[in-house]
Amino acid sequence: MNILDDERRITDLDFFAHLRSDLPALADVHHALKKTGLADAREMFVEYFLKRKEPRWYFDWRFRKEPVTEFWDRSHTWGTPQLVPHEKRIQSLMQDVFTDSSGKKHDISDMTRMDPLVLRHGEKGQHIAMFIWASDLGEMYARTHDERYPQKLIRLLREYDRAFPRKVTEFDPDSPWLERTDLPWWHLMFIGKAVHNMLITLYTGILHHPVVQPDDIFLFFKKLWFYAAQFTRFTRKGEYRHFNHHWYEWGTCPFMFGQMFPEFKGFSDMRDWGREVINMHLERDFFDDGTYLEHSTCYNAGTLGINLLIPWAVAAANNIPLVESNNIARVRSWLGWVAGMTRPDGVLPSIGDEFDKYAMNTLARSAALLKEPALKGVAQIALNTLKKLDSPARAFGFPEFGIEECLRAKWDKLPAVDPEFTSAVFPDGGWVVLRDGWDEKSMYLALSAINPPLGKNHGHWDLLSFLAFARGHSFITDPASWIYNGYYTAERRGYLYSMESHNVLTIDDDPLISKRDLYPIWTGEVPKCTIEEYHLGEKIDFVSAWHDGYAPQRHTREILFVKNNYWLIIDHISNPDSDWLHTYRRRLHFDFDVAVEAGNSQLLARAGDSTLTIMPLPSDEPQIRMWRDDFLEPERQKLGFSSFPWVAEIRSESSGPVVLAMLIFPQSAGLDAAPLKFRCLEVIKDCVRIPSWKAIALEIETPNSRDFYYRAFENPGSSRFGNCETSERIWLRREPINAAPESIAINTGRK
Repeated sequence: MNILDDERRITDLDFFAHLRSDLPALADVHHALKKTGLADAREMFVEYFLKRKEPRWYFDWRFRKEPVTEFWDRSHTWGTPQLVPHEKRIQSLMQDVFTDSSGKKHDISDMTRMDPLVLRHGEKGQHIAMFIWASDLGEMYARTHDERYPQKLIRLLREYDRAFPRKVTEFDPDSPWLERTDLPWWHLMFIGKAVHNMLITLYTGILHHPVVQPDDIFLFFKKLWFYAAQFTRFTRKGEYRHFNHHWYEWGTCPFMFGQMFPEFKGFSDMRDWGREVINMHLERDFFDDGTYLEHSTCYNAGTLGINLLIPWAVAAANNIPLVESNNIARVRSWLGWVAGMTRPDGVLPSIGDEFDKYAMNTLARSAALLKEPALKGVAQIALNTLKKLDSPARAFGFPEFGIEECLRAKWDKLPAVDPEFTSAVFPDGGWVVLRDGWDEKSMYLALSAINPPLGKNHGHWDLLSFLAFARGHSFITDPASWIYNGYYTAERRGYLYSMESHNVLTIDDDPLISKRDLYPIWTGEVPKCTIEEYHLGEKIDFVSAWHDGYAPQRHTREILFVKNNYWLIIDHISNPDSDWLHTYRRRLHFDFDVAVEAGNSQLLARAGDSTLTIMPLPSDEPQIRMWRDDFLEPERQKLGFSSFPWVAEIRSESSGPVVLAMLIFPQSAGLDAAPLKFRCLEVIKDCVRIPSWKAIALEIETPNSRDFYYRAFENPGSSRFGNCETSERIWLRREPINAAPESIAINTGRK
């Protein structure tokens, strides 16, 4: 049996046998082993590691005389318990209670009486198995120097050691689960997170308190080694297969733990192989436009932060290389995506699995590592914007920089500049962000155009779904999914993956796949979306994307963004069955704190003092229905809202090809919702009236301007509508209130 297969079988002599004998710094330990016995060897080992100054972790509070006061962001250590503030987690822990993010309390007074299965999923399992409790106690000790916290740490460590000895009966290098282990089941990601949190615990200085005895510290290190050494299994290059989760298991963990513990046999090789794997994933796991393969904003941020930025910070702390020069451009593109997709309030909104996440720490840490002034500029603008808002978003992570100690000097020296772009399109990854600025007054819209098969991981059936933020508030959003925490029935989890929970258009009440069918298979075979063409300009943006999920019908969604004014959403549905009557439903999901009312064939959404008016066309025919989304009970509880968010549905019927339009107009705080005019105009070409599915002309009047928009879907040529005439395929006539009129031909491309 491999010594790494059974924690209980490892004697102290076995442990010391894995300690390198060629390092002068460990000479006293080996001398004690040979001359004075195990007790002295243990004591010398503990003394060495408590005093060791190199290699460096990304922070080090061990030798501080004064309590730590600065904030740092631990959201990268993973685990939804961090939705509960650190102080509350500690208050509960000191009473032998774990309080989850919904407020439910769990007794953890005796781990030996727990069902081992609790460690597999859910907040309680993450809290215990990932040693979050240990790093929590370490941080609180560093902030208070109160001896109650090291006392609690040692009691829980001994109890954990008795309750959950680890044993591997068979190992599969391709599986993130050690599937055939004795209970409790052991997940490789949980092992990595446990080691990460134990390293955090060590460098908080809590083990240096005199109430912690050498035998307890030795137990801590012996367990830390056993967990970290599991990743030496991943140094056999011939066994490597390129799966997405192997970035963490074969790359990130081996690199970090190998770097931090060169004293152990095989760990330096593990570090070098981990570096190689990280760079392989940077080369292979991206579309040509520089976006990561998984179609989830949260998983993009998590992979970036956990798999790359933290090991990169460890490398920076030790002045060693990690990211190869040929991969730097790809990392910059990825971070450009993060910056662009981050809302003006600093939140990377949920598209795909998981939840909204504050992006300030990711942007700040990246700026320091890459020495990129524009990333620092985005991070600072987002933080300044957030401080101005009356009701900040409730998101995962922290609305602060909280960057690591080893990066602060680089951050402080770095100038901050405004980014050179606003809107961005990533056609290969299927992401669109249309924005007119970066501060709280800005308008922001994101569109999802999922691109399977490569991009379907952690993606949803959100075919051409969009989100909208304006005038300091999130209005239209994605309910997302807290997928790994066991809060869901099959139907509820399936709902969160389905078209029904996204801002999409459905045909004939067909969601393409049932909620129950979605539950066990995540995404199923998601129809491919294609970003066909786009134009990004100083005053106007345009994007056109389509999917064939309803083949032989094709749904094309186009967005015209007149900056600092409005969005125009055009849905064009081809229909070879010209005599068949179809029902079309455009669904809109509003954020939790948004009030919505329907009237006069329009929707009025209010958030704080800001409003969003939504006017659909044709205005004399659609039926508007509204309801509260009670599928979101876990989210409502965890985010602390008193009521469910609104869902609105705009229903229309038509035969043959059809074009549907929707005007979305935001107004700033303190202004009453302004009257708008939005109507279709008759299009004449060669003295013949052209149906709207071939060419549409719209008149749009807001308090800012009177505009005329024309879009030819087939055979462009000279066409007349109202007092306008054009031969362009996509054309806009603007008549601003306080500026000269202008006509704009919108020329598109795909690059």
